[in-house]
Amino acid sequence: MLPLKPQTATTLEIGTRGQRGRVNWDFSYYYAWVERELLALGSPILTPTTTVNAGRTIHQGVEFALNADLLRDLAVSSDRLVLNQNFLWNHFSFNKDAAYGSRLLPGYSPVYYRAQLLYEHPCGFYAGPTLEWSPFKYAADLARTTFADPYALLGLKLGYRTKKGLSVYFEARNLTDETYSPTVNVVTNATTSPAVFLPGDGRSFYGGVEWKW
Repeated sequence: MLPLKPQTATTLEIGTRGQRGRVNWDFSYYYAWVERELLALGSPILTPTTTVNAGRTIHQGVEFALNADLLRDLAVSSDRLVLNQNFLWNHFSFNKDAAYGSRLLPGYSPVYYRAQLLYEHPCGFYAGPTLEWSPFKYAADLARTTFADPYALLGLKLGYRTKKGLSVYFEARNLTDETYSPTVNVVTNATTSPAVFLPGDGRSFYGGVEWKW
């Protein structure tokens, strides 16, 4: 067991939330000075994950949700086409570290985007495509020898909501059956511990019933 010191941070955050016409948004930007960050490292082959203090780091990022009614009254009165989007930008780095300088922390995708475009009928039926996108590669180890690849996943969502709170839904994910790794097991150097990628789900289907009261 390694002796650990508590992680502390000072964070500044600014944001805005509102609605204008058919568009609503929720935006925030944060900047955090982190001292003695707890960083999980491990060898997936020989030893379990070990937690260490990483020294001083900086975490900054953007969280942005944007939703819009693109079209209304398409086929019948009160139906609509709705676009829901979520965007994340992460920039986590060492802060003048003796060994790693100001390089980015491994294990974090710099950009992540999710969206769905749904047709909603006033009877309660809805359907449309979904997208999950990580457009940039990112390091899987401190030495930056191995990187997780970008990926894009297409899906389909449909369902029916009753006015009494009962709803049924069906969702298909990763329709093109992409091979991808949404997360990694961070290690010091992946050349000696190459099994760092945690695989994502292949083509999959989900369904269920929900009741709200």
